Amino acid sequence: MRRDQVIRRWVFSALFAVLAAPLSASAEVSDKAASIPMHWIVAAPLAAMLFLAASIRWWLFVPLLVVPAFFLFGTLDLTLDPHVGSALLQEQGWVYFLSLWASDALMLAALAAGAWRDWTRRGSADRWPAA
Repeated sequence: MRRDQVIRRWVFSALFAVLAAPLSASAEVSDKAASIPMHWIVAAPLAAMLFLAASIRWWLFVPLLVVPAFFLFGTLDLTLDPHVGSALLQEQGWVYFLSLWASDALMLAALAAGAWRDWTRRGSADRWPAA
């Protein structure tokens, strides 16, 4: 073998050993919580589905309100948690919580907009059931 081939093999072997070795994580809480892009990856399709469902029948707003309510209660719990919430605030900053609350607000706004769209599109005879 030539000298440059030997050096190349040693360099690739050393590079592989460095890249294959487990690296220590610097985050303690952030790696266990959903990331900021994950908030929007979950919220955007749910908001679209909530909008479409509520725009079919306006009264579906009430039973569909359960979906964003679960997310809001989880967000409230995470925000007010003295251990996890404060650790996330230190590691991620206020932007994390802004994204969390805004993604929940998007779902609520889409649900309300869909119900409002169906409410205003229909005539007054369809708004209330006949007695």
